[in-house]
Amino acid sequence: MGSVCSSSLEPVGAMNNIWDAAEGSLDSCSEEDYDCPICQDVLKTPIRTRNCRHVFCKNCFRLAVRAQGPHCPLCRSPVSETEKRAIDIQQQMRERKGQCRACGTTKFLSKMRVHYKSCRKYLEEYGTPLDPPPPPVTPTTQEVSRVSVDTIHMTGQVCPICAATVWGNASYCSRNLIGHLAIRHYFSYDTYMNVGEDDYTQLCLAIQQSLRQGTGITE
Repeated sequence: MGSVCSSSLEPVGAMNNIWDAAEGSLDSCSEEDYDCPICQDVLKTPIRTRNCRHVFCKNCFRLAVRAQGPHCPLCRSPVSETEKRAIDIQQQMRERKGQCRACGTTKFLSKMRVHYKSCRKYLEEYGTPLDPPPPPVTPTTQEVSRVSVDTIHMTGQVCPICAATVWGNASYCSRNLIGHLAIRHYFSYDTYMNVGEDDYTQLCLAIQQSLRQGTGITE
């Protein structure tokens, strides 16, 4: 998810998670191609980095840059916190429809997040940030049976990845944690490395990329 309209796997450092306005084709893209690589949800106020042409939600991108420095969250290319809005992507999201991943209702991609807020199936399956986190466990907490925990008192669970990442929501609860992880935090190794290369070649490429970043040398 989050890699838009790529016809073939590109080497590390040359990835594009969304197409350039000059290269994009609305018909050749799937709705997953409009997902933010950081939050794994439909893009909200998309921005495009000037150097590497990657696209993110505006807020996701700013939080990532503030936490990790002025580097692209995907390829580590130099970026600015004030990257420009991807107006072409916004327009395409107004014209293209997709299906809700929970109930299957067809909506314009630009309206999908609004739909999620009122979709009962989506909220039941993936939870909502408005759900309160479970109470903390204290030394005086009485032991309860597993049957009670698993059935009678089934409540939302805090996602450890959302809680640990700077751009995540520490209070995010989901009644289906496994489903949430599969949708929000699934990734393929192909996104971050060329699986066709052996371990030694991968190590050499990683060292070369690190040296280029440290010295400011770009290809």
